Amino acid sequence: MIRQISVVAAMSLLLLLTGCKNDAESILVDTVAKMDELTAALKTVKDPASSRAAATKITAISNDMSKLTDRAKTARASASENKRLETKYMPQLDAAGKRFQDECTRVAAAPQLLTPELIASMEAVGQTAAKMQSVGRK
Repeated sequence: MIRQISVVAAMSLLLLLTGCKNDAESILVDTVAKMDELTAALKTVKDPASSRAAATKITAISNDMSKLTDRAKTARASASENKRLETKYMPQLDAAGKRFQDECTRVAAAPQLLTPELIASMEAVGQTAAKMQSVGRK
């Protein structure tokens, strides 16, 4: 489910980026980096205390990703540039989504790690992914 959210969100950004070459590419590079940051934060979750600490980081990363979505609203690329960006970044976005999904699965398999703070932060990530999807459909 989480992988589907991250891949659909990434695809939505790619579809949206139909003008400013440097900004469109920069947004995609930043999106991959933020997805990797989410994964790194989840990797630190080993017990309830680290779960709560990771939740704070995850919420901040989700906020950063929301800002990327806002930037994407004004970024545009030509059809050929869009194709180039898709060819270059979809494998990276897919790989980042898989790493994130793997960590989500690991954490979800240990109910003691699912603190209320972590659950709330992951819900924020889901809301950000939904925002990315809605922007990509416009």
